[in-house]
Amino acid sequence: MQIPNEPVKTRRKFDQEFKTEALRMVLEGQSAAAVARTLNVSQKLIYCWKNQQKNQVGKQKATRSDELDQLKAQLKRVEMERDILKNRTAEAAIFYMTKNGVVWRDLPQGFPAWQTVYRSGAPVVLQKVG
Repeated sequence: MQIPNEPVKTRRKFDQEFKTEALRMVLEGQSAAAVARTLNVSQKLIYCWKNQQKNQVGKQKATRSDELDQLKAQLKRVEMERDILKNRTAEAAIFYMTKNGVVWRDLPQGFPAWQTVYRSGAPVVLQKVG
């Protein structure tokens, strides 16, 4: 039950800018108690804001780590696909050479450079075919 002459206490609400400024003051070396006195808030509230900020930073780091792991896996998969396609085009170039009797340097533009095809093991394949 409320006493008629006593004012109703309401909770103060602090915007993000106010909280950030308070935490900046603490990070600059002022004690939480001094910041609390300066800003007219409780010391416990300063510690709560500090913990909230730590939790947010931890979540952001975890998210970045997960994203980095996903990107590494994707890069590995794409590199493997690239290598497979490179080998297939080299094999297609070798097939084209054996079928049409073309020399290395006369490969059409749709194929990789003749040096790439040659390094992919083409001489061994051609010896088995020829």
